[in-house]
Amino acid sequence: TVPAGRTRRAAVSSFGFSGTNAHLVLEEAPPRPAREPQVGPFLFVLSARTETALAARARELAAWLDDHRGGATAGQVAYTLLCRRTQQSIRWAVVARDLDELLVALRAFDSPKSPSSRGQRGVASEGGNGPVEVEFARFLLGEIRRLPPSEHAPKLEALAGLYVRGAEFDCAELFADHTTVSLPTYPFEGDRHQPKL
Repeated sequence: TVPAGRTRRAAVSSFGFSGTNAHLVLEEAPPRPAREPQVGPFLFVLSARTETALAARARELAAWLDDHRGGATAGQVAYTLLCRRTQQSIRWAVVARDLDELLVALRAFDSPKSPSSRGQRGVASEGGNGPVEVEFARFLLGEIRRLPPSEHAPKLEALAGLYVRGAEFDCAELFADHTTVSLPTYPFEGDRHQPKL
């Protein structure tokens, strides 16, 4: 064991039959400075190929948040969902300040008429990434960089509307922390197929 405040070091030696020897000294990396978690609101998204699969993803993510909320920040979850997942055609997006708000929205996902339901749904179209959408997304990202977090929500809601219609934009610009977390992946659909005789 290493006393507190001391740096861990190790030596590795290799001795060859030909008389060639190598000696390597390793030292632990300096600690990374603690990063302040990014302040919300955040744009959280889900997508799938069918409405059934999208609802399953919402349920699975809600269950994951119940079990793992303390192990990830809202920014990490939002970044993973938006920037590190393949985006399918059936889409849902919600703007939330934190994981608690996201959980409320996910629990109301299956009852869109509920007063607590939030978010935007849409089907990505092939023309959803035209020049007008690209320029509008670029403008919104610039505004988000310029404005304080307390004024981000309307811009993120507009980006959510672009997302559900299929627009693409540089999602990484929304996040200070580009750390991914292990979230539930796409569910398999239980379709049965009978062979033709």
